[in-house]
Amino acid sequence: MLRVLLLLLVMVASARAETLHQYHVSFNRSLSESVTQACFSGEIPAFLVAADFKAHRLLQDIRVEGPGRVELKHGRINLYPASDSLCLSIVQSLKPLNLRGNWRNKRRDLFKVKGDLVMPVALWLWRPVRLAADEVIELRFELPQAINVSAPWPQLAQRNHFRINGKTPYNWSGRIAIGAFTPKRLRVAGGDLWVALTGGLERRRSMLPWLEQAASAVATVYGRFPLDSAQILVIPVGPDKEAVPWAEVQRQGQPAIHFFVDQQRPIQEFRRDWTAAHEFSHLLHPYILRSDAWLYEGIASYYQNIARARAGMLSERQAWQKLYDGFERGRKGLASEMLQDASGYMQMYWGGAAIALLADVQLRQRSDNQQSLALMLQQLRQCCGDNPGPWSARHLFRQFDQFSDSRIFSRLYRDQVINRRFPQVARVLNQLGVKVRGGRVELDNRAPLAGLRRAITQKTSL
Repeated sequence: MLRVLLLLLVMVASARAETLHQYHVSFNRSLSESVTQACFSGEIPAFLVAADFKAHRLLQDIRVEGPGRVELKHGRINLYPASDSLCLSIVQSLKPLNLRGNWRNKRRDLFKVKGDLVMPVALWLWRPVRLAADEVIELRFELPQAINVSAPWPQLAQRNHFRINGKTPYNWSGRIAIGAFTPKRLRVAGGDLWVALTGGLERRRSMLPWLEQAASAVATVYGRFPLDSAQILVIPVGPDKEAVPWAEVQRQGQPAIHFFVDQQRPIQEFRRDWTAAHEFSHLLHPYILRSDAWLYEGIASYYQNIARARAGMLSERQAWQKLYDGFERGRKGLASEMLQDASGYMQMYWGGAAIALLADVQLRQRSDNQQSLALMLQQLRQCCGDNPGPWSARHLFRQFDQFSDSRIFSRLYRDQVINRRFPQVARVLNQLGVKVRGGRVELDNRAPLAGLRRAITQKTSL
């Protein structure tokens, strides 16, 4: 009994020790202005920053409510408390761009799409540079009637109420969207997708099954969706060359995927498109350094095809045809650079995918199909899910060598990554029974590794 009481006292003390910063944010009806009331107590930060150096342009007024003072200087809001607490009000003028025209240049700024406001977190949120392990921001939005918010941070029980901790750096990219939409919760293989269909897209109900299908396909890689929760933004941009001309993963708070779509395209084009499966595949691992883009783009390029085959969206032959075609584009796009220095899109994406295939095959071959690249990614999530990164390719490969009790990844790095030629996949494809005649893939089930090939793409049910 005494032990239980002591444990309760420790828990209560820990809860009390948490430093809680309260942000209350309100918007006017036209979403042209926001007022953030930020209150700090205990160990008050010396200053607040926004990650985008242009953020000061939005500032209309900063004033202290109660004792103390503030000062905007050198891109920081310096705080000078006169007691053990300080509250300030930050008024920002939100003058968005219209997304029409060259939306690719405008997407990194604050913009509106049919009345819905989309803003980079870096341009709008002023906060401490670092949050300690016991320090959090509770961010509560007060919005006009019928207006909602989509944000990348963990949601609390109350509507439009979020919690920001120090797990991801303040300057990692993210967006919030505010408008006349209602975020929809899609439950996919153990994960929650919080989907905001902005700019009037809620009328297209078929968008949700498209996203669910792609997310479910990626969940087949290791039996569940990679994350417990993710923000999904879908933003219409008008006529373009394809259904999903652009999509990107953002890592602020919890990882998120933002899709920029041609809303006029039929839903069949969205279902056939590879982009959603590619972007969801990025969630299979934590943030990897941009200097090692070949690795994260390669993993996604590999699994955009393997996952769709496992989910029945592609046949086995179609999946291998797409991989082969990609490898050919990568080989022809080689620019005499080592993969780790590759600047060419095709070499980077498909050279990385070739490394992923080689690793997957070697792991399966060595372990009689008991190990795989998918298992390495799953074990990474289980062991290191609290470490969002950034990870280097070398660090990640060392971790995978430990998981597999092998030197497979370090050898691949030495022999294939630091090399001025495209990764050598022809022999492996031949052993798998991926035969090519006149550019068309045919599958040979008599090949020595044909069983392993089928195991890679075999359909699964969750």
